[in-house]
Amino acid sequence: MKKYSYSLLILSLILGLAACKKAIEVDPKQSIPSETALETIEDIQAGVFGIYATLRNVDLYGRDLIAVAEALADNTVHTNVSGLRNEWNNNLGAHMDPWEQGFYGVNRANLVLEAIEKVEAPGAWKDAMAGQAHFLRALFYFNMSTVYGYDPTAVIGANDRGAVPVYEKGIIAIEDLVLVGRAPINYMYDFIYKDLDSAYSKLSRNTVGAAPHRATVEAVNALYSRVALFRGDYPTVIARAGATLEKTAMSLQTNSSYINAWRAETHPESIFEVKFNVNENLGANNSLRATFTTRAFLQDPMPSTHGSLAVADELMELYAANDIRRQLIIKGLGNNVNRNEMTKFISRGGVKDLDNVPVIRVSELYLNRAEAYFRINEIGLAREDVNVIRQRAGLSATTKSGSELLEEILLQRRLEFAFEGHRWFDLKRLGRNIVKSGRTLAFTDPRILARIPFREVNASEGMIRQNKGY
Repeated sequence: MKKYSYSLLILSLILGLAACKKAIEVDPKQSIPSETALETIEDIQAGVFGIYATLRNVDLYGRDLIAVAEALADNTVHTNVSGLRNEWNNNLGAHMDPWEQGFYGVNRANLVLEAIEKVEAPGAWKDAMAGQAHFLRALFYFNMSTVYGYDPTAVIGANDRGAVPVYEKGIIAIEDLVLVGRAPINYMYDFIYKDLDSAYSKLSRNTVGAAPHRATVEAVNALYSRVALFRGDYPTVIARAGATLEKTAMSLQTNSSYINAWRAETHPESIFEVKFNVNENLGANNSLRATFTTRAFLQDPMPSTHGSLAVADELMELYAANDIRRQLIIKGLGNNVNRNEMTKFISRGGVKDLDNVPVIRVSELYLNRAEAYFRINEIGLAREDVNVIRQRAGLSATTKSGSELLEEILLQRRLEFAFEGHRWFDLKRLGRNIVKSGRTLAFTDPRILARIPFREVNASEGMIRQNKGY
């Protein structure tokens, strides 16, 4: 290993400590001077809040992990205004870029985990803090891995250069950092599993509270089911989804409550959700609301913004007339008066441009498990799970089998999670082409993977290999 040359990765890692000065905001806390950061219980508590705060950045769940993912895939049509045009056109280099903020969050988690080992505190409290840090570190690494690397279920060997580097130690000063190369994909997934196992062990002994805005055992199992699906580890998908549904199935929304669930500040189906307080509002230029709709609020008679991404006609046609989910789609205003807009993010908290972001909902667990059952030839169980989602939507139960059943499961994923950022990642893990508006982005195309920031590659003295095509 070599000492790491100057780059913004260093800054993002080091700032993970310095930002404890502003470590906010699931619960607002006092600021912490960096020279004494993470030495006391209060410091560590604020440090944990700081990890959550990173998720709210526009490069992550503030917008891009949702909106750019939708632009890249086939659910949207660009409305010929500024914003995300290059991403919708799948231009080379136009992609998600969670690198800096992802490592920022990783370093915050690493610093918290190291500080917990040193502080005098009750064991239960230490477990609760460490469990959250392990969960969040797993989430950061999973997101970065799926953006910059292939998924284990679909790899182009000639293009595979791994996931992202794995750092387990906190970085305070430049001299503390040694460079490692991009981790192999399976190594990365082993590491994420290890983090989730640690999170489960520690959180199962404690109740953190504040769900769904804080990590819980249910959130750990739910994320585990998603990670395992991307890995093709279907028994684990089934086990983890089932364990979560034992605790959360009652929060699955009914047909009659489905629309109102998307009008609530906190979605009642959320197992883990990124919460935005008023002082964390990203504003019209960066909000999901402004990206997907022309209205500031659902009942507005006049447009507030352009609404860059509308519902593609191809997606609209997939919703049956009696599908309750279709009611979330309405005609836009202004330039979008003849376009369809998705209203999942519509200033739900009563403040313009402010929406919490569901990361994992109960519905996903049924569909994760349905696909996993199908993959191990438990066809009846797969059909049973997908019918939970179909019938809740107001559709009749399917009797499909074989490849038609798999396509039905994938269709329900598309319809259920439209404009929540799932579609791109589902197509990618399945190794499928992206087909939209008369053009196709082949899965073999290097544009499927994001570009590693040039500054990182150039500063790494050959340790970090750029993705092919850049």
